[in-house]
Amino acid sequence: MPLLHCRSSLRSTALAGLLAGLLASLTNIAFAGSAPERAAMIAFLYKLPTFVEWPGDVMTSPSDAFRLCIVGEDPFGPPIDEAGKGQAVGKHAIVIEREKTVSPDDHCQMMYIDGEPEFVTQSLAAVSGKPVLTVTNAPMGDKGIVNFVAAQDHVHLEIDQQAALRNHLNVSSKLLDLAAAPEGGAP
Repeated sequence: MPLLHCRSSLRSTALAGLLAGLLASLTNIAFAGSAPERAAMIAFLYKLPTFVEWPGDVMTSPSDAFRLCIVGEDPFGPPIDEAGKGQAVGKHAIVIEREKTVSPDDHCQMMYIDGEPEFVTQSLAAVSGKPVLTVTNAPMGDKGIVNFVAAQDHVHLEIDQQAALRNHLNVSSKLLDLAAAPEGGAP
């Protein structure tokens, strides 16, 4: 079997596994009555951390929770809490925290930032260089490491690998293969 075909086959298998997991998550939250895009975003928020490596000193104890912070506006409401029951990143239970703004004392491993473009820009700047996976849903302006792009009841990902490296995060090649390049750059 040619190497290219083998790599493609492995990539297809990995992507099929990721998509199967996402579909299972979507099934679990379908009862919440969310729009398809929001349901997909919630599923992605719980699956993304499994494809990212944080520095070893971020969560040193097995009892440390993985903090997913919703900063600014909360477009998800109770469905994100419901979908998160029993979810974990490795051995770390995922805990949802809602915050109006980013504070210097935040210990979030992942932030979904939503609001006016100026608010998003300020929030991203506040955690730049810190080991935080930032996620946005910004059609234009500053975007997080991961940016959701919703179109025709589907959600696609844009990933800014350079921003991930600045925040000391290593994004899996499996996730990079799934994502589209952000406007004006390569993944």
